[in-house]
Amino acid sequence: MSEVVLPWPFELLRQRMTAGRDANGLHVLVSLAASLANETEVDLSEADSLQDGEDQSLYSAIFGYCLEHGLTEDERALVARTFTDASRISGGEGGHV
Repeated sequence: MSEVVLPWPFELLRQRMTAGRDANGLHVLVSLAASLANETEVDLSEADSLQDGEDQSLYSAIFGYCLEHGLTEDERALVARTFTDASRISGGEGGHV
C-alpha cells in the first residue's frame, strides 16, 4: 500500500502554515481546507477578505482541485487531520466557516 500524501495545493497550505504567514489569510485558507475535508458548509464570501494575491491564488487552487479531482477517502482523512485542529485554533470554531 502506498503512502498517502497531501494533494499539491494542500501541501502548499501546510508549508505556508509552518512559515507563519498572515493570520487572516491563513485562517481563511485553513478553514476552507478543513471544511472541504470534513464536508461542511463553505462560505465562499470569505475569499473576498483575502488581500494577498498568493492567498487568493491558493484559495482558488484548493477549491478548484477539489472540484476537478476530488479527494480520495484517504486524502480527505489526511487533509482533515492536518487542518481541522488548526482551523479551530485560528478561530474557526464549529462546523460552518
